Amino acid sequence: MIHKINVEKLSSYEILKKLFKYEIYLKYGYKNPELIKEYNDTQLMHRVLGYRSYLISIIKFNEKYKCTQSETINKYLKIINKLDDIIEYRTKLEWIILHIK
Repeated sequence: MIHKINVEKLSSYEILKKLFKYEIYLKYGYKNPELIKEYNDTQLMHRVLGYRSYLISIIKFNEKYKCTQSETINKYLKIINKLDDIIEYRTKLEWIILHIK
C-alpha cells in the first residue's frame, strides 16, 4: 500500500481496487465525482490508520511481553514512520484544499 501511494502515485480508488478488491456501489445512482473521490480518499486513509494502529499494538504488546525480535520491531517502526508521512501529507493537503475554497 505504501509503495502504491508513494511510488506508483495511484489514486485512492485504484489502490483500494487493486489491494482490497474494493468497488463502490451507488444505491441511488448518485454520481458526484467530488463526493466519490472524497469517499475513496477517506476509505484509504482509514486503512492507513488501521495498519498503523495494528503495528503499534504489536510494539506495545512486545514492550510488555518481549516476544518479538528486535529486527521485526525495527521494521515495524520504519513502516509506522512511512504511514505517518502519508497521514501528515494527506492531512496538510486536506487543510490546504479546505482553505482554498
